[in-house]
Amino acid sequence: MGAIPLSGQTLELFHPIRHDPVAPPAPDDAQSPFLAGRCVVVLSDTTLDGINAVWRAALIARDLGMPMHLLQVNAGEDLPSARARAGRLARQAQHRLGVAAAGNAAQGDVRELLAGLAPPPGLVVLPYERGNAFTECLFGTAAERLFRSVFMPTLVVRRPASARYRRVLVPVTLDDAAAALIGAAQRISRDPRIRVMHVLGTSQEQTLRIADAPEHSLRMQRQRRSSDAYRELNRLIAGAGALERAAALVSFGHPAMRVLEVARASRSQLVVVGKQKGSILGQLLADGVCHRVISEGSADVLMLPLPDREGPLRKGCL
Repeated sequence: MGAIPLSGQTLELFHPIRHDPVAPPAPDDAQSPFLAGRCVVVLSDTTLDGINAVWRAALIARDLGMPMHLLQVNAGEDLPSARARAGRLARQAQHRLGVAAAGNAAQGDVRELLAGLAPPPGLVVLPYERGNAFTECLFGTAAERLFRSVFMPTLVVRRPASARYRRVLVPVTLDDAAAALIGAAQRISRDPRIRVMHVLGTSQEQTLRIADAPEHSLRMQRQRRSSDAYRELNRLIAGAGALERAAALVSFGHPAMRVLEVARASRSQLVVVGKQKGSILGQLLADGVCHRVISEGSADVLMLPLPDREGPLRKGCL
C-alpha cells in the first residue's frame, strides 16, 4: 500500500488493499440500519491498529457509496497538529480508494461530537482496544461501552483491512430482527455463502437426563428441535432476500461458546451481532455472545442496535 508519513514517522500498513469489484446492493437495502445515516465515521489514532481501522472504514464507505469522516477524539497533543495528521490520512484514503474523506480532531464527549457531524453517521468504526480485564468483565469492552453510549451500528476492527470481508458469521435469534443482521452482512461483504447461525440450549435435555429419559427420546427431541430451527432460519433468510447468499446453521450448547468456536473453526473474518439497549447488567447477561467474540475472538465484529424485546429474556438459546 505504501508508507504513510505522520509527524516525521513512517508507518507501514498491514497489507496492500485489493481492489475488489463493488457488489450490487442487497435486496433489502431500504431496511438497512446503515441508511439511518449518510457517512461512515472512524474514531482513530495514529497507531497501526488505528490506521488499519481507517482503511477498513474507507473500504466500507466506498462500497456503501458514503463519505468517510476520520475523527481523533481527545488526542494527547495540540489540536492543530492532530487535525493536520487526521487530514493527511483522510486525503490518502481519498486518493487511494476514491472515497470522499475528511479528517478532524476534537476534544469532548464522543456522543456530542458524533451528533454534531454532517452528514449524520450511519456507522461508527474503531480499532479493537484491549482494556483492563476486571473492568471489561463488569462493564464490557471499550467498544461495547461506546455502543451503549451512542447506540448506532459500530464496527470493531481487528483484522488487516486488505479487502472486503469474505467469510461472515451471523448469529441470530429466531425472530424478525434477523433480517437486519443478514442484510447488513450482505451489504459489507462479498461472502457468497454467509452463515446464519442459531444456537439451541440444552437445559431441557439435562432435565430429561436427570429424569432418566431414554436416550432415543433425547435424540428424537433434539432432532425435532433442530428441524424446527432450520425451518425457521430458512424462512428468515428468505425474508431477508438472501436465499442465494446465506446458509442456515443450527448448533446446540452455550450460545457464546458455540458462536466463538464456529467463528474460529470457519476462520470468520466478520461476525455480525445484534444488541439491545438496556442496563449494563442486562446487556452482559443477554449479550454474552458479543462480549465473547470481541474479547476472545480474532474476527472483526459489527454490532447493530436492536429494539428491546417485550417479556423475559430467552434462556439457553441465541
